Amino acid sequence: MFVLQDLHNMFNLVKYVIVFFILIFFEINIISQKNGNVYFKIQIAASKVPLSENKLNEICKANDILNVEFENEWYKYSIHKKFFLYEDAAEYKNSLNVKGAFIIAYKNEQKVDIKEVVDLGNLKPELVNKIVYRLELAVSVKKADAKTMEMIKSGGMPIITEKQNAWYSYTIGDFISEEEAIKFKEDKQLFDAKVVKYKNGKPLK
Repeated sequence: MFVLQDLHNMFNLVKYVIVFFILIFFEINIISQKNGNVYFKIQIAASKVPLSENKLNEICKANDILNVEFENEWYKYSIHKKFFLYEDAAEYKNSLNVKGAFIIAYKNEQKVDIKEVVDLGNLKPELVNKIVYRLELAVSVKKADAKTMEMIKSGGMPIITEKQNAWYSYTIGDFISEEEAIKFKEDKQLFDAKVVKYKNGKPLK
């Protein structure tokens, strides 16, 4: 009788665990469907040559599985984990403490500009009203086409295209400090890039 009772309790425990994971699965799918299959990943490094495992461990000390993809002559390394909320990705990125790490947005398995899927007004308080620094790579009167965009050196970072008055501006990064932006500029040899201040997605004079 005692053994039967133990088996009954164990069966109930297994049943509750299965129900819990089913609920988690459906919650993730509901979030994904609600956002139009949008998710976020964190890129920690980019290089013209493949990076060794030791080098990657120096850059990111977290025990995360990393993905690598070769794009536009760059090896790009990102955290394997997907985040279905921008705020969660931002918090995790900050916890990694990896200089130059940034968030990539995906929609329907295609990379998109974060501004297409994120509304700054919905971010947590610690992510708004904060001054960040970007590198302005180029400006133009007419919007650059895809071929021209590929010619702009970006150090492996996605380029943000914005129209400012009569000009189109092409920037990268959301660096925490001016020093971090300058270091990235020097490391990637982006000598013509200009450091600009941003707040809530808008350039500051």
